[in-house]
Amino acid sequence: MNYKTVFDLLRISQWYKNFVIFIPLTFGMKIIDTHAIYASILGFICLCILSSSYYIINDAFDAKRDILHPEKKLRPIASGKVKIWHALLVAVLMLSAALLVSLYISAVFFLILVMLFIFSQIYNFCLKKILFADILAIATNFSVKSIAGIVVINGTPFSPWLIICAFFLALIMALGKRKSEIVTLGNDAHLHKPVLGKYDSDTINMLLIACTAILVMSYALYIAVMNNELLLITLPFVIYGVAKYVNYVNKNAPIAGRPEKLFGEKDFVLNLFLWISSTVFLLYFVA
Repeated sequence: MNYKTVFDLLRISQWYKNFVIFIPLTFGMKIIDTHAIYASILGFICLCILSSSYYIINDAFDAKRDILHPEKKLRPIASGKVKIWHALLVAVLMLSAALLVSLYISAVFFLILVMLFIFSQIYNFCLKKILFADILAIATNFSVKSIAGIVVINGTPFSPWLIICAFFLALIMALGKRKSEIVTLGNDAHLHKPVLGKYDSDTINMLLIACTAILVMSYALYIAVMNNELLLITLPFVIYGVAKYVNYVNKNAPIAGRPEKLFGEKDFVLNLFLWISSTVFLLYFVA
């Protein structure tokens, strides 16, 4: 098994989703607390290892359907590069490692990881077959990870508006992925994933508009709660980043189904850097 196969099996390219755990660290004014930084990094590693474990389990049980997908058929298990029992053994080891390390952080964080894993399996065997429940489950998973970020820094007070932002951001990405799959697979979409046959582009477009509006409004309300009007400077960066992704979705661009590819877009990366740097500066040096 070469490095690329291992990389693909663990879906390391998806680990960026776990960066949500650092949101409470930043907005909770703990970015200069070495203990909080250490705990958040350790928590991030746990989430990455845990997510890889349920990605592998998902790929193992979806192997036959993945063969019908132009991209997913290249995954290690679907392509036959890795045997299913070998992959499941790796998943068990990853899960065990994540839970053991999480116990070192705190018992509550351990319980959150157990809950995330159980929820991922409920999604894998049930929720992903139900219209709308599938995307809501993905968004809920994302929100729970942001709550995990609060737990690892010992429950520092944190605005619920940012958790709502995390939820709707994940919902936008899930909707974008569903539309991309429908466009990519066409009339055979339901053969790969039955729930895709229940979605239609008009409904997805309508939900994208609603979720984008709620996300921007939630972020604006967070700024209002913070009583730091200067944070309004960061609002255009948020709007630009979300609008760029939604534009790819509406243009039926392949990148809509692979959001991680946005990190290869120079303007997106620059916008992300400007948002992060301006937010940190305004929170820590101006407020």
